Amino acid sequence: MKQQDPYIKLSNPGNEPPEIVINFNNVRKVLATLNALNHKLRERILDRLDDLDDAATLENIMIQMRLDKSVVQEHLKILLRNQIILTTRNAANEVIYYQNDERLLQVIKFVDELNQ
Repeated sequence: MKQQDPYIKLSNPGNEPPEIVINFNNVRKVLATLNALNHKLRERILDRLDDLDDAATLENIMIQMRLDKSVVQEHLKILLRNQIILTTRNAANEVIYYQNDERLLQVIKFVDELNQ
């Protein structure tokens, strides 16, 4: 089966404006990031990270949100995959989750530009 070209060129013949090139791989990545943010529980996790001085362990998040470990882990995994949150380790070698402010600012800027 022939793999579809991720780039689609839209152009008009003649002396029309330059062609528009759409990279559908990038579109899919943007959609995945927006979908990751478009969930009430993940929104609450981001709010909780903000409340906990922008960083927390899995256990902190579970306790604060009163959710099972597997539920929190699944949503953290989605946020991590889309680089909305990042991780580091503390002195006790625990995984610490924190917001990726740079990525969130990119998303906010992108959404604001689309809404103009």
